[in-house]
Amino acid sequence: MNILIASDHLGKDFGRKLQDIYPEAHFIDAFSEEDQLNHILETEVYFGFPSKKIIELGKNIKWLACPGTGIDK
Repeated sequence: MNILIASDHLGKDFGRKLQDIYPEAHFIDAFSEEDQLNHILETEVYFGFPSKKIIELGKNIKWLACPGTGIDK
């Protein structure tokens, strides 16, 4: 499974930390939209704040996670 880490919201090393815990997954750090577009076609999980273009091209995305979205104050 390809998991694209597109936000440094939880730190730039978040993907590396997850890779150690889940070695069967493939974590891809892509903080710029250009890097995200280079990997979007093989991405199944997207962690970040996607642009309209990312959503349009992310045909294989099964799970979209936006960090910081949820219940708080």
